[in-house]
Amino acid sequence: MLIDLEEAERQDVGYTSRIFVQALFPYRKTDDLVRQVQNGPDRITVTSPDGLPYGKYPRLIMAYIITQAVHRQDRPEDEARRIPLGSSMNSFLGQIGLLTRGTGGQRGTLTLIREQLCRITTSSIKVEKIFRTEHRDRGRGKSIDITDEYDLWFDPKNADQATVTESYIELTREFYQQIIESPIPIDLDVLKQLNKPRAIDLYVWLALKKFWLSKRPDRDFTFTWDTLALHFSPKKLHTWVERRDFRTEIKKCLTTIQEFWPEVGADVTPAGLLVYQGDPPVKQKPPRKQIRL
Repeated sequence: MLIDLEEAERQDVGYTSRIFVQALFPYRKTDDLVRQVQNGPDRITVTSPDGLPYGKYPRLIMAYIITQAVHRQDRPEDEARRIPLGSSMNSFLGQIGLLTRGTGGQRGTLTLIREQLCRITTSSIKVEKIFRTEHRDRGRGKSIDITDEYDLWFDPKNADQATVTESYIELTREFYQQIIESPIPIDLDVLKQLNKPRAIDLYVWLALKKFWLSKRPDRDFTFTWDTLALHFSPKKLHTWVERRDFRTEIKKCLTTIQEFWPEVGADVTPAGLLVYQGDPPVKQKPPRKQIRL
């Protein structure tokens, strides 16, 4: 994908993966060890024996990991797949956009972030295509572990304590290849300012849809409420009240996104979310001003 060098200098450009355009991680803590999301023939299943990652922190962590993987892809693969996390917990927090200090009442937050990292490192993702026939369903897919190995510091009592060697997460070859095949550019400055995990998911989704819409003849496209629910609702919406509350939540998330991305070009309508053609969060320009990723 091509990005504008001048624009990249003004923005904190990061990346995400098409896998994470789906709201894979729950928004709140759950006892479930498996989460499955299906949209049309595409079915993605996340499994974690230590509990599913949840909330905003794993989304920020995965944005950091994916961005680092893209930046390191010119290195030998074994080196590129080893993502450095820093020599202390506070140095890592700064890298993912959190200024939390590891003292006093912040220890609960630090413990939560450590927990989310541990859940990520033991997670696997299964991507499938499900084909429905007259008599039965057929599937084709592959399970991908996120990490091969990891070494995590983390002393919530002293988050400034540096270790002799940096902690790291080493991505599996399959997950690393999935990332670098088609990374989606995003503005990390925006991502870090979105406090709600659903707003983070909607922002990433809109970034992809802006690229998608730029390749179509249509000047705009309406994504129905049923389509949005498949992406952003943690459960099926059975009642009118549930559908109303979901629409209200999406509208609030879009309003928050517009504060940091005023040119997003999207409106909530009775039919769904109307998205207009326009620049994605990281703009594309003519070839003479571009680098190829």
